[in-house]
Amino acid sequence: MLDKPYIRSILKSKLSEVKYWGKAGAGIVVHSGGKILLGRRSGKSNEPFTWSFPGGKVEPDEDTRKAALREFKEETGYSGVINSLKKIHVYKDRAFEYHTFLGHTDEQFDAEITWEHDQFEWFDLRNLPEPLHFGLQIVKGKIRNELHS
Repeated sequence: MLDKPYIRSILKSKLSEVKYWGKAGAGIVVHSGGKILLGRRSGKSNEPFTWSFPGGKVEPDEDTRKAALREFKEETGYSGVINSLKKIHVYKDRAFEYHTFLGHTDEQFDAEITWEHDQFEWFDLRNLPEPLHFGLQIVKGKIRNELHS
């Protein structure tokens, strides 16, 4: 019979190999007043203690744009309007896709803290915090290009 610590170590090892929730994800980088909103992922999230933009799983048959808006609202509590929403990148890894959108709010706001993030702040693109989530690392150049074009 297998002992519990051995079973736990195997499960922990297998869970660490799972990087994504579902087959697709979507998120929004929101900018306002020359800054972008980033959240520091909590210890309960994948890629803990890295800074990223709000986003998450796209439900089956859900449009990626609607999923990004839903996830943004769920993770920040923001119920206002996000203007000029534009898809800027699609990350692909085997059967998984992550759709990144860029949008604008008229004013900076205080995001709510949930289990997914332990902190939110507005940052200038020239002075981003460390460490950055790999997803933000991938798109930060595209964000700069979009905001300065």
